[in-house]
Parts: sequence; C-alpha cells; structure tokens
Amino acid sequence: MAARNGHQENVQQGVIVEEIYRAWKRIEEQWPSLSEKAGWPRATVDTINLYVGRKDRYAFPTVDELNDAFSIYLKPVSTAFPDYDFGECCPSLVYCRRNGQD
Repeated sequence: MAARNGHQENVQQGVIVEEIYRAWKRIEEQWPSLSEKAGWPRATVDTINLYVGRKDRYAFPTVDELNDAFSIYLKPVSTAFPDYDFGECCPSLVYCRRNGQD
C-alpha cells in the first residue's frame, strides 16, 4: 500500500521497509481508531513493528511488470484476484514455459 502511494519510485528500486513502517505510523497518528474500525486485530497490526530499523527493500510490481520481466521464459496463462480486503494487491499468477525452454 505504501509503495503504491508514492514511496516506490520504480519496481527496480522498491521501497525500504522502514519507510513502510514510518508511513503506517503517520496514518495511525492521523486516524488512531483506524485498525479498530476496520476490524484488524491489534496483534496483527503490531507486526509492522518488525520493520523498525530495517533497510531491506521490498518491490511491489504490477501484474504487467511481472509479465514483462518473465516474458522471455514464461507465458501468462491466468491471473486471479482474491475478493478479500486488499486482494487486488495479492494476485495469483499462473505461467507456462515458452516453447523451446528447458
């Protein structure tokens, strides 16, 4: 979510996970009851604290970016998006090997 809201300039660069943590903390400051109103368990929300001080990078490619990256070796077969909250961020992708690939 944070990556799609301006923290990830491009998929190659990704986003430093501590930046995701800081973005979430800013949201919590503005809307302290957000988690409760959304029905998110506090224990689940608090897992964001694992990102404190982390310099790892996560990348959030779009389906098109993944298809482009894999296009030399794989052909897209299907894409399915779950119907739960934020399911649009968690597609299941099925590929098959392109002919001539071992």
